[in-house]
Formats: sequence, structure tokens, C-alpha cells
Amino acid sequence: IFASLIYYLVQYFKTREGKLALFKIVQGLPVFGVLIKNLYSGQFLESFYYLIKGGMPIIEALEIVKSSIRHPLYESALEFIIEDIKKGKPLSESMAKFSDIFSNLVIEGMRTSEKTGKLAEVTFTIFNFYNETTENQIASLGEILQPILIIILGIGLAVLEASLLIPLLSLTKYVQSF
Repeated sequence: IFASLIYYLVQYFKTREGKLALFKIVQGLPVFGVLIKNLYSGQFLESFYYLIKGGMPIIEALEIVKSSIRHPLYESALEFIIEDIKKGKPLSESMAKFSDIFSNLVIEGMRTSEKTGKLAEVTFTIFNFYNETTENQIASLGEILQPILIIILGIGLAVLEASLLIPLLSLTKYVQSF
């Protein structure tokens, strides 16, 4: 039953709906949710920067980023953003509708870049910020996980000690009864 449950979950998480559910679960975790959001925001900004810097139009750049990002929330948001841009809406206005995915820093940065006409430079600056933030979060992740790992090791040692002492105590009681 356990093996079939694991098989079912693996198959479910391979579907679009399953990936969406998995990413929503992970985003709800205290430490990992923010880290995952920052990782994907950094990936989006990096890809978008290099495509824009290379002279690609915004819509084509967003299409390529959408196909490469592998996060169902970002994919659906980018589909919507692309359609809005095709209708003539600004990038920042479209991104503001997805404030759960794109932080205010990204949205305001895009708004500023639209006003100044320096989309690539502003995107690169924001990407550098997210890159440094993510590196700091990953470095501090070890410090956060240490107490959890100590507790898990303590529980494991307690179970091991109990598995050794319980038979010994029952053997002692059995010997005393003679």
C-alpha cells in the first residue's frame, strides 16, 4: 500500500495540476517558501535580462522565459502577462496582478525601467540583488537546519537506546522470576 501510494504521488506530481499543488505546498513552508520564490524570481530576472540585453523584443523574451522556467505558477502568470502586453498594457501593470509571485521590488523596478527606458540595466540590478539574497539564504539554511537535525538524531538515538534496553529489562525480569 505504501509503495503504491508513493507511485501514485510521483505520477500525480508529474502532471501540471500536481506540480501546481506541490509548488503551493512548498511555498507555504516557512523557510523554503521564501527561498524557492527568490530562486525562481532570480531565474526569471536572469533569463529576461540576457534576452533583453541581446536585443530581443519583450514578448519574445517572455515567451522564451516562460518555456524555460519550469514552475507552473510562473508559466501561467507569464502567459497572462504576454497576453496583456500584446493588448498594449505595460509590463509592470501586468506583473502587479501577480504580487504573490513577483515581489514589489520586481514590480516597481519594472515600472521604473519603463519610465526611464533602461529595462536591461534595472533588470540586471534587481537580478544581482536576488542573487545575493538567495546566496545568503542558502548559507544561513545550514544554521537553520542544525537544530532540526540534532532533534532528529536525538530521536533516532532514543529509539536505538530503547530497542537495546527494553529486551534487556524484560530479560532481567524473566531471570528474577526464577
